[in-house]
Amino acid sequence: MQLAIRRSFRAVPALLALVAWAPALQAQDTAQVNPHIVTVLFENALVRVMEVISKPGDVENWHGHPAYFAYVVRGGRLQIEAPGEETRQFDLKVGQNIALNPVERHRGTNVGQTTIRVLLVELKTGQMAGGDAPEDSIEAAQAIARAFAITR
Repeated sequence: MQLAIRRSFRAVPALLALVAWAPALQAQDTAQVNPHIVTVLFENALVRVMEVISKPGDVENWHGHPAYFAYVVRGGRLQIEAPGEETRQFDLKVGQNIALNPVERHRGTNVGQTTIRVLLVELKTGQMAGGDAPEDSIEAAQAIARAFAITR
């Protein structure tokens, strides 16, 4: 019995360390951890619109997103890393738009020769494809992104 109690007490420091480290494992807000690249342009109860300006060589800190829509204003070559997945590279084209379901954790690196500019519209509820977000929410997100792209 005493041996079992001693073993339990040995596990306490490891458990406390894990609990203290747990927030670092959770998805980080991209605007908070990437202020050198991301600017919040607009936010309300339904959406948040952000501008991402990434110069060649810029590396984002690890972060996550709720369901979101991306609109490419200025293209380039982007590398995306995500835990447990193969690192991939994408050629972003001007006018390209992408609807994405929530991303728990990833980071991007501008591996090209041009400055990339993307508008992100995060939905605060639901998902994109096959999820809860009504079609008009997706259309609204696309319209917001295009409007910001045209006016800036």
